[in-house]
Amino acid sequence: METGEASQTQKVKGGYFPWTSQESQLLKRLLVDGIRRGWRDSNGSLTKRTIETKVLPILNKQLGCNKTHKHYLNRMKSLKKEYQSYSDLLRFSSGFGWDPITKQFTAPDEVWKEYLKAHPNNDNMRNNTFEAFEDLQAIFESATARGNNVFGLGGDATAEAFEVENNVQERENMNHMENGTESNETTCRPSKEKLPSRKRAKPNGDGEPSESINLGDHSEKVLSEMIGVSTNIMNLMQQREERHQKEAEVRESEKRKNNIWDAIKEIPGLERDLCYDAITKIHTLKMKDVFLSMSIEERLGWIRRNI
Repeated sequence: METGEASQTQKVKGGYFPWTSQESQLLKRLLVDGIRRGWRDSNGSLTKRTIETKVLPILNKQLGCNKTHKHYLNRMKSLKKEYQSYSDLLRFSSGFGWDPITKQFTAPDEVWKEYLKAHPNNDNMRNNTFEAFEDLQAIFESATARGNNVFGLGGDATAEAFEVENNVQERENMNHMENGTESNETTCRPSKEKLPSRKRAKPNGDGEPSESINLGDHSEKVLSEMIGVSTNIMNLMQQREERHQKEAEVRESEKRKNNIWDAIKEIPGLERDLCYDAITKIHTLKMKDVFLSMSIEERLGWIRRNI
């Protein structure tokens, strides 16, 4: 698997920026968590500012990569296309459902038959599991807003919204490079980017700004700490499992070491009846510790002399 840093240096034709599965999974987890924390604006979207200040810094820090907002938009187009295939299946017939336990789409045989007849290349949808479906549903289904920065679109939306923002940003960068002036950059930029997405905090009774203006930074810090705590817990659980396994192996080894019958069976050439007589003799004479301290040759000599 590629590292996050290596993924930044590779770019194939068509402007596609490759993402590792680890990077993609963390991105989805951060987006879902942000949505649940109320990071969407009044239009139901996660703005460029939110992505650049609350999502990408954590992603880059955790995985050692250097993803930008352009990388993010490129990945969201792919995820939207993936989710669209799931959404199209569910809208094909009311007979389709979702099993959150098995992570599979469900439907009667006749419904699958009709669907596969219309989509012969999608037979994998019937038997495969889709771990990402619920996260993608939370990302793309909840918002109803429209606009260049929207990624949480409703079920009837398509991926063209991402194309619009990509094209706008590319034109903006080209104009800025050609003219080299701040005014041209401002002209090409969508008007909503001129305004901060975060609302100002209302002053308190003393005329001082409320501390709620720092809630966004606080949320990011809390999320980062939660991810760190989860990682530590997983490490502790793994260490405990390894320790328990080692302790079990030590107990088993001690058990074998103190077992008279196993010690006798290690002696080659002894008949079964002679083994039985030997263990009876050892217990009668209370010579367990002495017998176990002998070498195999010494044990054989003792048995032949005393049995």
